[in-house]
Amino acid sequence: MVKYGADEVSDNNETTLEDVARLAGVSNATASLALAGKGRISAVVRDRVIDSARSLNYRRGLEKIQKLRPVTGKLALLLQIDPRWTYAWPLVQPIIDAVDTGVKSRGYTLVMVPIRNDMKPDRVIEDVRSVEAQGVFAPITDIPGLFDRIRAENLPLTLILDNSRQEDISTVGIDDFRGAYEGTRYLIGLGHRDFLYVTTGRPNIPLMASDRYVGFLKAIHELGLVHDQDRDIIFPIESYNLLKDKLERAMKTGRRPTGIFALDDAVALRTIRSLGELGFSVPEDVSVISVGDLLDYRQDFVPPITTMQIDSGMMGTLAADMMLRRLDNREEVESAPAVLKTRLNLQERGSCREITEEKSL
Repeated sequence: MVKYGADEVSDNNETTLEDVARLAGVSNATASLALAGKGRISAVVRDRVIDSARSLNYRRGLEKIQKLRPVTGKLALLLQIDPRWTYAWPLVQPIIDAVDTGVKSRGYTLVMVPIRNDMKPDRVIEDVRSVEAQGVFAPITDIPGLFDRIRAENLPLTLILDNSRQEDISTVGIDDFRGAYEGTRYLIGLGHRDFLYVTTGRPNIPLMASDRYVGFLKAIHELGLVHDQDRDIIFPIESYNLLKDKLERAMKTGRRPTGIFALDDAVALRTIRSLGELGFSVPEDVSVISVGDLLDYRQDFVPPITTMQIDSGMMGTLAADMMLRRLDNREEVESAPAVLKTRLNLQERGSCREITEEKSL
């Protein structure tokens, strides 16, 4: 007799699911889902469970694996090469690596399809067709009309880092609102009560910028604090001198802020350098926090900045899983697209410090 669940045994009545789970270092439930190709199990964990089942000759598990025979196919990832997106590469690269790992576990090859903002949708479609892609990942893409053209080709489409079409296209995004809210609450917890909000124009991703600002304001208003618009510094990313001038006015006129929330760490980097040229030290004179990580903190020239860190690897893993599920159920019409938003995690690097009540006055 064959039992199921924690006591499930193979046909030879020797190896159990529990044995496989123990060898793989996972729970029985995780092992069962991995062998069945179900659940949000990472490719690394799934491979470890499968290897454990094979090494133990777990026949029932191996039969499940056989039903999930790797397919041979290609999936396209639209790789943004427009210079205006260069700043986002440190964020995008781990996403690509995780997507590649995830789709390879099922036998798919991930093919990079370079795109630029000035390309026409039809040209992109031609390139996608040329690689015979069965689905498309779009990490950061702002070519008008492109998404609708991809869908017209009846190709599964998964957006990454782009919440603009989450109402009708499956999306893996960031909880920008909550990230900014929790980052501001972190500063408040350190005793800060007077803030600057420093941002730049990101016309390609306006929803991201607005969500972060609203999250910042919510944290402040919850404590009954007031944030005046003259405490918002907006500057073109290429205009360093304008940022410096605005910071000088804010830091040397009237009540000096003790905390700064920057849109992202590319903005925070420029802010910190400007402050240094103005004679202010971070975090001694003012604390700085931002959403990140757009910067490579392994580089000596990048200052340590406390960030609400985006889990790029998790985003890639979730995007791969989302795509594979759609490919497994091609006959189903996606009437309600899947939308997943990853949470940002505090990464302390020393650009914020606790202040006393006297210091904040």
